[in-house]
Amino acid sequence: GTGERAMVVSGRVVGLAGQPIARANVVTSLQAERPLLTDSTGRFRFVVPARSGQVFVRTLGYQPEIATFAPTGAEVNVGDISLSPVGAVLDTRIIT
Repeated sequence: GTGERAMVVSGRVVGLAGQPIARANVVTSLQAERPLLTDSTGRFRFVVPARSGQVFVRTLGYQPEIATFAPTGAEVNVGDISLSPVGAVLDTRIIT
C-alpha cells in the first residue's frame, strides 16, 4: 500500500576463491522487475519494501544460490554470496 517503508538491500557475488563475479543475475522475491546485473566488483544494490525476502543469484557456469534477508534497518547488507562452479566435480576425474 501507500506509505510502505522501503529499504536498500546490497551484497556481493563472489566465486569460491573470493573473486568478484561481474554481470551475475540478481533478482529478489520482493520485486517483479527484471533481474539486475552485478557490477565489475560483483556488487549489487536494490530498493525493496521493508519486508523479509530472498535474493536469487545465478550466472552462467555456476550453481544458483539464494540468500535470505530481513528488514533490520534502512540498509541491509547480505554480505558475500559465494557461487560454486557447475561441474567442479568433473575436474577431479582422471582420464587414463
